[in-house]
Amino acid sequence: MPDTDSARGYISAARRDAQALAHMLDEKAFSLEIFGFHAQQAIEKGLKGWLCLLDVIPPQSHNLRQLLVLLESSGIPIDDLWEMVGLTAFAVQFRYEAFESLDEPFDRAYWLSRVEALLTGIERQIASL
Repeated sequence: MPDTDSARGYISAARRDAQALAHMLDEKAFSLEIFGFHAQQAIEKGLKGWLCLLDVIPPQSHNLRQLLVLLESSGIPIDDLWEMVGLTAFAVQFRYEAFESLDEPFDRAYWLSRVEALLTGIERQIASL
């Protein structure tokens, strides 16, 4: 049976991170480490909420790959979500180590839209229960 209460709790927390992201699009005002951390957190909490809907107890982990593998093993197609794994480093590594730059440009608006789409999809699933 889906744990909708826990799912709602995770999504509520993820929405707070997403709200912060919406105000961090100015790269001069907010460092990439801070934006990336909140993007990673929103995705992590969203994925954990999704797992709760599948009656899977989410692990205490920041590893987005691990969460995606659990979703995939539960029968969820996740091909379009794999790119999110790259944000895992923002959960710990980039918060505590010196950060210079990424190899590729980081599009904040794109990541905000990806977070919003993920959370909206999960919220629709919760509403349909």
